[in-house]
Amino acid sequence: MLIDYFFVRRGNLYLPDLYRHSSTARYYFTKGFNIRAFAAFIVGSLLPLPGLIGSFGNSFSTAADHMFSLGWILSFLVGSLAYWILCALFKVPGDDASYGFEEKVAEAEEMICQGGDALSPSCEAKGDTSLQVEEIERNVI
Repeated sequence: MLIDYFFVRRGNLYLPDLYRHSSTARYYFTKGFNIRAFAAFIVGSLLPLPGLIGSFGNSFSTAADHMFSLGWILSFLVGSLAYWILCALFKVPGDDASYGFEEKVAEAEEMICQGGDALSPSCEAKGDTSLQVEEIERNVI
């Protein structure tokens, strides 16, 4: 998820697609299953596997034992790299990567403020007084 947010999509999310369970949504992937992420998980978990097996008594080598000791760090780094490469080879849906880092955040905040009421926590925290009740009622009607 970190690689997807920071490197693949560059912090740009399209909020309506996060909540749509449709095959046309950007985050639906393949019938709701992200094959790239699953493949990266498998690749990341394979390196410490010989060390895990060796921890039950029959050690393969000292290298396998060291890889097992670094298990979660090694799995995270290799899995992250594998996911990033898979996303570069097989493009993810949407145009999120074409924008700068978190360039669409203002659009998302505006979408949240207009979707809520005038006292929405996200609008109130920003001190946004431009959204009056009349404006919200005009947009709804």
